Amino acid sequence: MTQQKMERNLHAWFRKCGRDLPWRHTVDPYAILVSEIMLQQTQVGTVLGYFGRWMERFPDIRTLAEAPEDSVLELWQGLGYYSRARSLHRVARMLAQLPGFPRTPAELECLPGIGEYTAHAIVAFAFDDRVPVVDANVARVLSRLFDYPHPVDTVTGMRHLRMLANSLLPVKEGGRLHNSALMELGALICKPRKPLCSQCPLQIGCQTRSPEARPVKRPRIPPQKREDYRAFLCDGKSIWLIRSSERWWVGLWILPTLQRRPSTPCDCVVKFSITRYKVTMRIWRCTVFQEDKRKLQRVALRNLVQVAMPTPHRRGVAAMVEKLHTGAHDKSSELASFS
Repeated sequence: MTQQKMERNLHAWFRKCGRDLPWRHTVDPYAILVSEIMLQQTQVGTVLGYFGRWMERFPDIRTLAEAPEDSVLELWQGLGYYSRARSLHRVARMLAQLPGFPRTPAELECLPGIGEYTAHAIVAFAFDDRVPVVDANVARVLSRLFDYPHPVDTVTGMRHLRMLANSLLPVKEGGRLHNSALMELGALICKPRKPLCSQCPLQIGCQTRSPEARPVKRPRIPPQKREDYRAFLCDGKSIWLIRSSERWWVGLWILPTLQRRPSTPCDCVVKFSITRYKVTMRIWRCTVFQEDKRKLQRVALRNLVQVAMPTPHRRGVAAMVEKLHTGAHDKSSELASFS
């Protein structure tokens, strides 16, 4: 199959089968920036609702730039990886000082939180520039299409895949349609497991005979287990929280950390994964402070929905409040020391 034939097949398939996603209806570079940051490590189905709410609340760069960080983090709740929200906020403040939106990948990569992939995505989808956009879906398509035998999750592997992606770019067209089609092909047809090869518009030109064996990746490092001890301080109407300085949740409101594990059984367990850790968070209802109360902030239970909290802590608070109201606590820990 010639490259032109592959292009025609791919583009025709995309026009017929591509999903109707809101960020595909705009060429506003700000909206595309928001969508690309949200889509980092987050599934499309999750992002859809957040993207709409975000664009209603912060419809342009200046509105976001002038917003307080707490408002930004509050709207980001549930998406995780809050450093993305802070980077997006910082980018907006920087862009608000410029006469126009950066036009090249090199300019965009100077902004916080924007790497090569995001920069290429913005100029391809907003400005229709002829540049390759290689995300995980496209990397999978390319590794199978060219039967690429080396690990793709390395600097060398990604460099080779970008070269392959560049070789497939249409000569007489921009990059918007082509890159969107390749990404969609990876999402809907060339899936990680059980790819739908019989429905693939590129099947005749695909070189791999074992799609399940591509892409090749380095051996996965098993996640590390971690225990986390937290205090729940509540008088029935309010709880006490502390603003986090932890790298995962900087600036968010969380349950205070216990410096040591109490001798009594915990009241609640919340399990979650974050980066390379599997965390077991144990929560005790406590009544005595050993540290300075000025570190803590009292928050009315009715106002909790307005407070920017990471999802694991919100789940823990909800479970503890329910136990409190049903009288399910056996007894409170008598000692709480906060770090």
